[in-house]
Amino acid sequence: MGNHDFLERAFALADGGMVRTVADIRGALLVEGYTQEMVRQLSGAVLSRQLRARIRAAAGQAGG
Repeated sequence: MGNHDFLERAFALADGGMVRTVADIRGALLVEGYTQEMVRQLSGAVLSRQLRARIRAAAGQAGG
């Protein structure tokens, strides 16, 4: 599992509407077998902001 795959999966989880926080994404990635080192990369401000925006957008689509 490469870094590119990891980031794609993080965004897919955010877009999927099944997670509510970036912490939920981290947990899901760990369960799926991604390394702790990879998951730690989601702590950056810009990446976290992008993921939160996608989570909000997915929640808005699910809600109506």
